[in-house]
Amino acid sequence: MAGNIDFVGLNIGHSSIKLASIGKAKDGSLELLGLSNTPTSLDFSSDRSAVNSEKLASELQLAFKNSKFRTKNIVISMSETEVFSRLLTLPAVAEPEISEAINWALKPMVPISMDSLNISFMEIDRKKNANSEMVNWYVVAAPKERVNQYVEIFSKAGLAILAVETESLALCRVIQHSYKISSSEDVFIMDLGAENTNVILARGGVPIFSQSISTGSDALTKVIASDFGIDVQKAEEYKIQYGILMEKDGEKIGRSILPILDLVTGESLRILRYYNEKIKGQGIKRAFITGGGSALKGIAPYFQNKSGLTTEIANLLTNIKSNIVLEDNKKNIMNSFNVAFGLALKGFI
Repeated sequence: MAGNIDFVGLNIGHSSIKLASIGKAKDGSLELLGLSNTPTSLDFSSDRSAVNSEKLASELQLAFKNSKFRTKNIVISMSETEVFSRLLTLPAVAEPEISEAINWALKPMVPISMDSLNISFMEIDRKKNANSEMVNWYVVAAPKERVNQYVEIFSKAGLAILAVETESLALCRVIQHSYKISSSEDVFIMDLGAENTNVILARGGVPIFSQSISTGSDALTKVIASDFGIDVQKAEEYKIQYGILMEKDGEKIGRSILPILDLVTGESLRILRYYNEKIKGQGIKRAFITGGGSALKGIAPYFQNKSGLTTEIANLLTNIKSNIVLEDNKKNIMNSFNVAFGLALKGFI
């Protein structure tokens, strides 16, 4: 049995608060200790009013009450739309000079005062040639006002924030841990959420590029409802049942969905072209699809055919023990915990 729980990963999604806890078993392996999913009545990412801040604090308290986690320590995520994240390639400098060099390079790229930002950075890799050494940095600049707002809300809920990360970094961590990807291999990650699709290029478990596409799995449900004149709940059932397999009764559903998927895929392919032309590296050969929308039947072969990348649906439990048994009708929601999983893995890899 694992030791004491030190913290939980907490992700506030479009419609729910997701919690995940991971610990070390006696044999040193990692073990999933618990999951919790509590619906939320508001989308805090788009509505930041004081009233909703108070309401979110109450819903966070309810989420922890439902989860039965004893710890109040949390690692939380901020969405890509709330921060400025960049890949910076700079000449190597002495450690005391790194922060200043990154600040100077970042300054022309952000639209607000540097004094109003919390800036953090991680080294991705280094490249040497005969005359110089260049370093790739993953840099995140988060508005202090937004971070302080989170701290205040979670404090009202009786929770202690140990760390704040981007969703992209959490997703890269969980893919890295699940598939033991080498530090030199670049991979493509598609996080198909309810409202947005996050596309991430990762190297060594760290994002080298990320972009949010404002189309997600809910758009597929809505187009089915519109095309067939049915309510959203029934459309969601059809989406889950048939996907894009184009088989018998499901062919009409697949044809309804495909134009929306093609839009997301087209933007993803543009990002891959940007990688090949500007970022470069060892080349991307593998893609992983995650998020709640990854349960769509047929999406992996569809994207593999479009992109030419070996594509699979990410399995969050590949290298994590779990005694948690999900009912068959709930197994397809496991990937919706992807960000919470990645946050819960902080410090373990």
